[in-house]
Amino acid sequence: MNLTDPCCQRVLSELCITKNVKLMILDNLSCLFSGLPENDSDAWEKVLSWLLDLRRRRIAVLIVHHSSKAGTMRGTYRREDAAFWVIRVDRLSHP
Repeated sequence: MNLTDPCCQRVLSELCITKNVKLMILDNLSCLFSGLPENDSDAWEKVLSWLLDLRRRRIAVLIVHHSSKAGTMRGTYRREDAAFWVIRVDRLSHP
């Protein structure tokens, strides 16, 4: 499934609406949005309107995205612009 494809977006939206889904979890960004250059902020527009449409329909979307080797978010920060929450999860260090 490639969620940069409007047809896939439409099918998934219809499924969520039909099944009364309130939370859709997408794991992970790199696999499900293939062909979308990570560092190209304008490329994110291919999915942003779809994600905002889901929000208007009161369907929450949680997108899992892995960090870089440096521990920071990979790719463009434009993905965060329309996000309601951005949460970073770190491993706990033991004393």
